[in-house]
Amino acid sequence: KEEFNSEVGFSNINLHTNKPPFEEDIFRLTSLYKFDLGYMFYNEKVNLAGGFQSEFSFLFSAGTERALERSFAPTGLLADSSLPGADGIAFIIAGGLPTEFSGDGGGIGYSGISNAIAIEIDLWGNDEYNDPNGNHLAVQIPDKKGVLKTKHTDETTVYMNKDIITILSDSTQNYTCRVEYQNHNLKIYLNESDKPSNLLVELTDFPLEQYITLDKGSNGYVGLTSSTGIAAEYHDITHWDLCTLREPQLINSVLSEKSSEISVYPNPMEDMLSIDLPVATSEELKIVITDYLGREVYKLNLSTLLSGVYNISVIEGKNNIYTSKVVKR
Repeated sequence: KEEFNSEVGFSNINLHTNKPPFEEDIFRLTSLYKFDLGYMFYNEKVNLAGGFQSEFSFLFSAGTERALERSFAPTGLLADSSLPGADGIAFIIAGGLPTEFSGDGGGIGYSGISNAIAIEIDLWGNDEYNDPNGNHLAVQIPDKKGVLKTKHTDETTVYMNKDIITILSDSTQNYTCRVEYQNHNLKIYLNESDKPSNLLVELTDFPLEQYITLDKGSNGYVGLTSSTGIAAEYHDITHWDLCTLREPQLINSVLSEKSSEISVYPNPMEDMLSIDLPVATSEELKIVITDYLGREVYKLNLSTLLSGVYNISVIEGKNNIYTSKVVKR
């Protein structure tokens, strides 16, 4: 069971982040700077496919129509005609530890991340991203290239709610979001209290492995991203906890000790697939594709495969097996 609780202090959690803790019990993702970017990820793999629950509380404050220019900080101010505060916060479920982030306000920090799913709470309406308003929640999946984008389309947006509770940009009000995932069901709660009871999202057929590649079919990373645009505000995380519901389960117990996962792309695929091994080899290789029932499929033309999730195995010589999953659109 993987578990942590930020009540013991953010400094005691193993984080992958670009910001230091603001205080022992507050993590400041963004400050009053134009195009500020903040992210914090739990720096250890957790069993996501087996089920997890994560709850975080956040506070947006000091929303302003003027943003400090980095080149003139702390005295220079940039006037703009936008409303106070921007842009939002996102909870990220990722197959790998992200390294690419967006400092553009509309990107909410997560635009450009590969192999990940984003749950965004967006407080700024960007027409170019097809935002319905300046106060909405959306669930975003990777595009055909396997990359997250904040633009809402039929391809990348699996859920949109434009009638969420009003998140104030200049307030002392804490808001709490809880994300629950179990048995391919995703639930998202959002409320003003520290015990969220307002169920906003329930996706009843949402297998993570259909959209992202998880290590050993189960393990990945979770985290939070945020950014500001021309307008700015403090985006503070005041609480964050995580609990996995099951022990990790190996998808193939017969692999040798040298076995590891291969890199396959694009994922999802359509008619072509590239495979990268973790190390160079001169051994003879055999590629095996199996469906979700474990049945081997023989296809020279991948475009004829039915839509679904497939296991890719590359057998090196007699001992090593490299595996991954791929989604066929």
